[in-house]
Amino acid sequence: FKLKDEFIIGYIDAVENKKEKIYFLRPLKESKKDYKILGRIYLCDNDLVIARKKSQRKEKRPKAVIIKILKRDNTKGIGILKKIKNNPKIYSLKNGEILPIKVSQKSLNALPLNCLFEVDLSNLKILNVLGTLDEAKNDLPIVLLTHNKVESFSDDILSFCNSCRSEIDSSYYPNRIDLSHLPFISIDPDDAKDFDDALYFDGNYLYVAIADVSHYVPPDSTIDKEALN
Repeated sequence: FKLKDEFIIGYIDAVENKKEKIYFLRPLKESKKDYKILGRIYLCDNDLVIARKKSQRKEKRPKAVIIKILKRDNTKGIGILKKIKNNPKIYSLKNGEILPIKVSQKSLNALPLNCLFEVDLSNLKILNVLGTLDEAKNDLPIVLLTHNKVESFSDDILSFCNSCRSEIDSSYYPNRIDLSHLPFISIDPDDAKDFDDALYFDGNYLYVAIADVSHYVPPDSTIDKEALN
């Protein structure tokens, strides 16, 4: 389809000055100037949007009004409850902006300050109340949601990992020295998830064993790409 001349599609760039954050639309098609966004709407860097052009005088920066957000890189985020002049608001933990979430003041006042929320940024709705900022259990959700990551792995990743042998056949590695007869001791703590370092001392020599992860993760494999992600 062909877009009418009064509309424009592009990506959002945010510029912050001392007073406020100003948003500009960077058109998909080359343009001499970006469009300054008018109106109050919650936007994120690199949002793909469709906007309506506003008429303006010549030599002025072109302006536009957002019609719809077509795509957002981060669909989930973390909100934190703060009070300014005794007025409770939910702010983005990532950039400190107010999240315009529709929720009653009575509900917010019933919660402790620094309360954390899992927020759907596509529709600005609260998905879950996580607890407070000072709770250690929230460290992982904060990192995952802030960087648009998930805690679980895909079926392809799990299948790849399960295809690896749990035992090593030394005959497959004729160019390596087999030291499996030595009583190495792991130096990782009991609660470690990956026991990949071990030591052995025979009275003269100190042997250091380090897991060869690169052997199990071929370049450009499914698990290699997941690690880069």
